[in-house]
Amino acid sequence: MDKYSIEYRYYGTEMRIVFGVVVFIFLLLAFISLTHSIILSVIFCLLALIVLLFTLLDRKNHLFQLDQQGISFKKRILKKEKGKTLFWYQIKTITTQRYGWFDLLKKTEITSDIGEKISTYSFMEDYFHFLCDITKKSKKAEVDKLTKDLIAGRVEL
Repeated sequence: MDKYSIEYRYYGTEMRIVFGVVVFIFLLLAFISLTHSIILSVIFCLLALIVLLFTLLDRKNHLFQLDQQGISFKKRILKKEKGKTLFWYQIKTITTQRYGWFDLLKKTEITSDIGEKISTYSFMEDYFHFLCDITKKSKKAEVDKLTKDLIAGRVEL
């Protein structure tokens, strides 16, 4: 990684907080069920450990890296890097769609000239800075109205 690159996490802080609450609930259920059934308590403890393990493993995976050449999506699994790279001149469209309950979540899709797609989600860390950086660096790309409104702060979350 050179000194001009920026990394963004695909799964952000908000999702880790949600999974942390789930782990806490499983541990609380394990403690409460300890007096009634040891087997049930052990099952809740195992579920808590599994969710905690996946949350900690996911913290090091799924990174977007922006540099002078382009944007790359990297999956780091056991120190092997795999992923896609889109160069700034290749980016054709940047579109944002709402989904989920009450349209609270947002998905941004970045499409290249050759049809490759990279998707990001609104729970990603530093999402608005990410959108701003992408639209600044890919000047020839078509950007939809929702993405522009998100960057300008005219859309409520």
